[in-house]
Amino acid sequence: MNKYDKMIELNREKSDEKIAAAKLAIRKMLEEGDRITIPQLMKMTGLSRGFFYKNPIVRAEINQALEQQAGTIDPRRNILDKAMGGRIELLEQQVRELKQGGHLGLAPLAQGGHALLQPQVGLPPLPPGGGEGDGEAG
Repeated sequence: MNKYDKMIELNREKSDEKIAAAKLAIRKMLEEGDRITIPQLMKMTGLSRGFFYKNPIVRAEINQALEQQAGTIDPRRNILDKAMGGRIELLEQQVRELKQGGHLGLAPLAQGGHALLQPQVGLPPLPPGGGEGDGEAG
């Protein structure tokens, strides 16, 4: 092994050690329930800010940890997710009812879903062209 290869190998080993230290710090913060931040990781490991942002392995580990923490660190996010899920379910149910004619006195949507809903209260259907007039400027 020549001098150059030896230097490359030493650099690779140092890089692997840094990655291992960063991963260990991230896991420790997760286990302790601490909020994961780059400045905190820098203090724990002595590594640079750029290392955490530029190293793809470490960056992926941070992103995964942040996703894991999302619900535990910010409980509002869980509450909002549940509320939005309920709202979406309600809206989907209303869409299904509208497509089937529902209780709103509307005719069901055509098969393709492109037909206008026509109220069923004795009003005549719209004329061809949508009733916009005769098309001539007045």
